Order: sequence, then C-alpha cells, then structure tokens
Amino acid sequence: MMNQNLGFDEALERAQAGGFAEADTRNDTEGWDTASKLLILANFGLDAGLTMDDLAVEGIQAVSEHDIETWQKHRLMPKLVGSLIRSDGTTRASVGVRTYPPTDPLAHVSGKNKAIRITTDAMGETIAMGSGTEPLATAAAALKDLEHILLTRAARATGGSRGEE
Repeated sequence: MMNQNLGFDEALERAQAGGFAEADTRNDTEGWDTASKLLILANFGLDAGLTMDDLAVEGIQAVSEHDIETWQKHRLMPKLVGSLIRSDGTTRASVGVRTYPPTDPLAHVSGKNKAIRITTDAMGETIAMGSGTEPLATAAAALKDLEHILLTRAARATGGSRGEE
C-alpha cells in the first residue's frame, strides 16, 4: 500500500497472489496471526501465562488513506508488530501498527522477511532479521525454536541442565 500507492483491497489481492497472505485473510489483516505467534513467545519463552483475551489486538484493516499520506509525508514505514513488555514480573502484550523512521532497521523488513527486537537491561538492544522464502523454512524454524523452549523448560522442571547440540 505504501510503496505502490495501492488501495487495501488491491494490495490484499496482490499479497494473496504472491503467497504473503492466506486465502482467508482475516488472520493476517486483523492481527490474529501475529497475536498467536506472540502468545507462543510469551507463554513458552517467558512463562507469561497469557491468553488471547490478555492481548490488545489491532490489525491493518483500519489503516486509512489519510494514515498512509501522513506516514509518507513524514517518511515513516508502518509495520504490523507484536510487542511484549515484561516489567516488575508482569507481561503486557499487544499487536498493532507501529511506524519506524528510515534509520530504524525494522523499517526495512518487508515481504516474507521477519525480525525481532529484544531489549534488556543487561544486554541493551539486539535485533535479528531473516527470511524464509518458503513456508517450510518458517515452519522448520518455528519447530526448532519450540524444541529449544521445551527442552529448556523440561530441564528447569527436573533441575537438570540442557545439553547443547
């Protein structure tokens, strides 16, 4: 929509044709796909115990032509983003459109590329970006991450240490 000045419906058709959006686009456009992935990270990675009801979820379907014009004027790139914030033992999660200036690495994530930004008190900011050009690559990466999470949780539960591969 931003790069090619397309309307929502035309951009969505092109996304489906290119394999970026599912046949039933509601999970993509309403933010539920991002919300589901966020819950996996929160619950398996951080033991947050969140449910879908705990998330504030807003998708891209509410983006207006005025929003796009404003972002273009200010050189901002909108992205549908899942956010987890853990503070004082409480985890808050949300999904929504956020904008980034061209100097921010997240402004350059597009297409099938994905990114994660982790900010901690001890390590500062870490950003990882990558792409999976096929669904199989994404699924394999997700399964490998889930395996690591489950092995770590099992080791914690039994008081043992997890051996490295």
